[in-house]
Amino acid sequence: MPTAGRLIIILLIFGAAAHIFLGGGLSFINDYHIWRPIVETSRQEIILVHDINNNDRISQKTPSDELINRTESDNRVNILPVIYKSVSSGLLIGKPTSLYPISDKFIASDSGNIKPLNMSTKSVHFSNAVWNIYNTTFTTVTAINSIRHLFNDTSKCATVPGSQMISQNQSLTSCPIIPPGLVGRIKVWYDKPTFEEIEQLYPYLEPGGHGKPKNCLSRHKVAIIVPYRDREVHLRILLHNLHSLLTKQQLDYAIFVIEQHENETFNRAKLMNVGYVEAMKLYDWQCFVFHDVDLLAEDDRNIYSCPDQPRHMSVAVNKFKYKLPYGSIFGGVCAIRAEQFLTMNGFSNSYWGWGGEDDDLSTRVTSVGYKIMRYPTEIARYQMIKHKSEMKNPINRCRYDLLAKTKMRQQTDGISSLKYECYDLHFLPLFTHIKVKLLEHESKIELRNEGFKKC
Repeated sequence: MPTAGRLIIILLIFGAAAHIFLGGGLSFINDYHIWRPIVETSRQEIILVHDINNNDRISQKTPSDELINRTESDNRVNILPVIYKSVSSGLLIGKPTSLYPISDKFIASDSGNIKPLNMSTKSVHFSNAVWNIYNTTFTTVTAINSIRHLFNDTSKCATVPGSQMISQNQSLTSCPIIPPGLVGRIKVWYDKPTFEEIEQLYPYLEPGGHGKPKNCLSRHKVAIIVPYRDREVHLRILLHNLHSLLTKQQLDYAIFVIEQHENETFNRAKLMNVGYVEAMKLYDWQCFVFHDVDLLAEDDRNIYSCPDQPRHMSVAVNKFKYKLPYGSIFGGVCAIRAEQFLTMNGFSNSYWGWGGEDDDLSTRVTSVGYKIMRYPTEIARYQMIKHKSEMKNPINRCRYDLLAKTKMRQQTDGISSLKYECYDLHFLPLFTHIKVKLLEHESKIELRNEGFKKC
């Protein structure tokens, strides 16, 4: 073969490989740092991929206005006008400086020199449940280390007097960036202990399922939101596995189980929104992990924290033969910073029944300029608990109609328009239990008035 022909073939192969690696992998880990701890029980090296919690990258300005007083006289929540400033910081750019071979693959570590682009002040306005972002390419809600004050006293989801989540002693030394004792693959427990038996395994938990390191100051404050109904066995299995994992990762965390009233079609996305709002009122959470009740992590290097971009955590699930079903998937388990979730206006409230809400959220993430990040498939592994389809969670017949108008409706459908009734909240030993009515009848009338006749 002529020399020129060989050169062309080599260039084509190199270009294809570079596209696959750089386009599909590097963009997902541009703010990760990589370490290589050795596991004593194995001669092989484990690559730990971990993000740094960079609170200093968030503007120190406070929101200009807080939520206006409740408009309902009962315990329904209607989050209406709020004006706050935001920062348009462009896309994060990091120059990869190191390449580590991993089983014929490469992972790039980031230099840490992140440069914000196109810094300019813009405004986000929730007014009469309308959310406007002007000329936005990448918007992050401005915050100090918390946006908790935006949600103070927005409902009557009453707690038991004296029940509260207590912060860590700030004088403690910060926990190591790499949590000690991580081993990689971990045992997934499928036994079904009672709640009381699980409580005996984790006696150090504080009310509400609040766990935190005793001897160091955690680098991450993480709320785990679990939408729930009629899955007690799955919930017990999840709690058994999850508390063990989160404790090893030295997180300041709590698990919130948001249970929907029986006489309604299941609305997973709206339960997530409720969990976000109610959790924000209880503690200074920086990070939210939205977690299906039937997914169990297989690797303790899959850190339950939030990088600078939203993270899809359940990348490789056994049900899908540990392969990503499609590139834009953002379901199962995902991690989003508190201010980012507010920027994208949370989940849609309109998906009653099965299907569509995850793809809707994926579009919301990218429409405001964020990128979806992922750990490598050898780390972001999950097992799904087998279960039958639920009668009260039928396929959503209007999901495709809603998905076709996600961007158009994002401004008015989400946290800004969230309405629900909270009729019970308890700080249990293993989790915070919140019971709600999601007002399905009212919601569907509004959807039909918008022209969604199938809803």
